[in-house]
Amino acid sequence: IVRRGTTKSPPAVATATPAPTRMMDVRGKKGPDGGRNIGFGETEPIGFIVPAGSLGLSVAVFTICALTTIAVLYYRRVTIGAELGGPKASAKRHAALLVGLWLVYIVASILSTEGMI
Repeated sequence: IVRRGTTKSPPAVATATPAPTRMMDVRGKKGPDGGRNIGFGETEPIGFIVPAGSLGLSVAVFTICALTTIAVLYYRRVTIGAELGGPKASAKRHAALLVGLWLVYIVASILSTEGMI
């Protein structure tokens, strides 16, 4: 308390490095994919910034694969009585389907990242 009725507030604490608001405000060497090394120098990298891309295709493919997986699990619950196990032929068939869905998602994400689709 400085004097009666007034208080002294502590000084504002400033961060060491202000957060950049635009990609052009980030210092560092620009990489081939548009990313930037934001280290203190070439010998001490502390991070790497990559510009955000579109998530629309990844979310759509993931949603379709997830709904298909839920449908397969529901089908197995109704027809076999359990999600896991059961007849070997149907277990292998559905396992192959689920692995195939995973591969579809991975391939679609890679193609989207590379700009091929």
